[in-house]
Amino acid sequence: MACGVPVVATDVADLQTFIKMDSGRVVPVGDSIAFADALQEVIEHQSDFDRVAMRFRVEYQFSFVAVADKLSELYSIIPEKKQ
Repeated sequence: MACGVPVVATDVADLQTFIKMDSGRVVPVGDSIAFADALQEVIEHQSDFDRVAMRFRVEYQFSFVAVADKLSELYSIIPEKKQ
């Protein structure tokens, strides 16, 4: 996704949260037929995916700056909660 390429993944961790229909497909764990079908769909409909939007969303959410900002926000809250 960071390269603007739609992804196909199995439904583990929080991938459903990050991989939306506009950036790929998430299929049930162990369902090789669903995985193959999703791959086929993504390959056949590559032009339906907005590569620039995918890249932007990943950068917006997961770049070094975005992660540093979130960690800074979290760390600033911790001292307040101890009091």
